[in-house]
Amino acid sequence: MQIDPQYADCICRRFQEYTGKQVVIDADGPSLDEIAQKRQKEAS
Repeated sequence: MQIDPQYADCICRRFQEYTGKQVVIDADGPSLDEIAQKRQKEAS
């Protein structure tokens, strides 16, 4: 099952707000915030 990236981002943001923990993609990957910044630069 695939989830649209916008929905997945929303789920991860809510998790961060609820738990106070930072979401990281894979064990050694970038954080959700780093990915969001990269996407904003690409959209500009």
